[in-house]
Amino acid sequence: MAKESKFTGDFGLLALQLGFFLMLLAMCTEQAIAGTAGVFQFVVGDVRVVLAAGSERPARRGSPVSVGDTIATARASVAQIKMGDGAIVVVQPESRLTVAEYHYTGKLDGSEKLRFRLEQGGIRSVTGAIGHAHPDSYLIETPIAQIGVRGTDHETYYFPASGAGKPATAQPGTYDKVNVGLTYLRTQAGEVEIRPNQVGYAASAQDIPRLLPAIPEFFNRATEPRTAQRGGPASGSDAQLAPSRIGAPAQQVTQAVLTTSGFNLTSGNSSSSSNSGASPGTTTGTTGTTGTTTGTTTGTTTGTTTGTTTGTTTGTTTGTTTGATTGTTTGTTTGTTTGTTTGTTTGTTTGTTTGTTTGTTTGTTTGTTTGTTTGTTTGTTTGTTTGTTTGTTTGTTTGTTTGAALTGLPGTVVGYTTPQGSKGGNGLSGVDLSIAANGATLANTGGDAARGVNWGSWQGGLALVGGSTTNGATHFVESTDLTSAAQLAAMPSTLVNASYSYAGGPPPTDHLGTQGAINSLTVGVNFSTQTITNYAVNATVGAATWTGSGSGSIARFTGAAGINLSGNCTGCAGGGSPTTHGTANGAFVGTAAERMITSFGLNKGTQAIAGAAYLSR
Repeated sequence: MAKESKFTGDFGLLALQLGFFLMLLAMCTEQAIAGTAGVFQFVVGDVRVVLAAGSERPARRGSPVSVGDTIATARASVAQIKMGDGAIVVVQPESRLTVAEYHYTGKLDGSEKLRFRLEQGGIRSVTGAIGHAHPDSYLIETPIAQIGVRGTDHETYYFPASGAGKPATAQPGTYDKVNVGLTYLRTQAGEVEIRPNQVGYAASAQDIPRLLPAIPEFFNRATEPRTAQRGGPASGSDAQLAPSRIGAPAQQVTQAVLTTSGFNLTSGNSSSSSNSGASPGTTTGTTGTTGTTTGTTTGTTTGTTTGTTTGTTTGTTTGTTTGATTGTTTGTTTGTTTGTTTGTTTGTTTGTTTGTTTGTTTGTTTGTTTGTTTGTTTGTTTGTTTGTTTGTTTGTTTGTTTGAALTGLPGTVVGYTTPQGSKGGNGLSGVDLSIAANGATLANTGGDAARGVNWGSWQGGLALVGGSTTNGATHFVESTDLTSAAQLAAMPSTLVNASYSYAGGPPPTDHLGTQGAINSLTVGVNFSTQTITNYAVNATVGAATWTGSGSGSIARFTGAAGINLSGNCTGCAGGGSPTTHGTANGAFVGTAAERMITSFGLNKGTQAIAGAAYLSR
């Protein structure tokens, strides 16, 4: 009986020791899972892993990446990492990326987290299980902005004001391009939503992010993700990563990427994104046509055509055209059209035509035109029309014809507001932004013919500015007599300081479209240091009086970023701080910068105003 009691006691002690050992093993395993974030799939060139303690080691294919590690790539060097949740990250040349936070046990229980910190350069990321199941748990940070996802293949770049790796054509700031899915780019000032084939940009933490009108060229040089091949090269052999072809940016990821659970992130078994409908485009070239076209065209054309068509069209066109044409045509047509047009045209044409037509039209037009033309025609027609027109024209023409060109000239400044939530707005300013009427009509037009200046407001619709939907109204000022960079550099030494004052322009509006007035707008300039020394605007819209002031370089003022403004809003609803913030852009007019055109946007909470103005000195 005593022996049995002793055996029972020894067995209980052994079971207790075994249980304690298994608990320690589970704790160590969990710590290992939490500490190891991913593994290097491919390494090309000089890639270093800088540990949190400060030491570093060379990156090797198959070696782990842990929380706190910083991946640093040299020039012409690239690394691809596969995270534990199946995410793929390609670290581009001359970049620094830190795995700031990672937690994933293989289960999607809400505790998972993935956060990168991009200190310099760029990455391309295809989200894994965390980004797909819990997008709010996936984040990319730069020193000035944050990027969140909604199940995405996207590319992020951050270029500081100084340092290696910044392309010569790139402005400092954070860029994010979406290939598949959806992201947002957020700063202290606001955020912008980015969809496939769009690029978001933030110049600083104080600037409101915005969509760029075109994809910057450096995205074309980025290295795309590559799929690891089973039974491929040995671990000591580093594979090549192919860069994208110049001029052919990737539209979507074509390689298969699997999560640890076997979920295919890029095939039809996972999320997909598709686009349908017409897309705007740009056509530039020289066209000459000789021949005969007979047939029927039915359909809808939507888009923007910009360019110059030069040539001679000779022939006969017979047929019927039925459909609707919506869009904007900007450019110059020069040539001679000779021939006979016979047929019937029925349909609706809505849009804006801007440009100059020079040439001679000789021929005979016979037929019937029935339909409605709504829009704005602005431009100059020079030439001779000789021939005979026989037929009947029935329909309604509604629109405005004003002066020479209206919008789309290089250097055009634009002040506008975009929606913020369901009731608010963002006041924005820009230069060289495309404007599509999208149902809006032109109002408050004016100008200075001697300086080739035109201004106006698009209102009564939701005009598109740089592809972004607006609310309120969109204001612009443009000129055919802009001061060139060489003329600015050659300003006489006797003209060091200059002051410009408000001379005219369209009335400003708030995000609800309420019109107001500019009480004063002055700009101080130092041509010796090439700086805007003081930009000051005071405007009243409704019961609120807005002020904003700022300074900065002429290069920033005339560029895409603009200069930052801050001020107050007296009478703004909602209480709280009266502080306002915003941006201003501008350009000089005349061979000796005798005039200036400018636009501004100001924000206070969900309230905003925007405007544009013409100044003289």
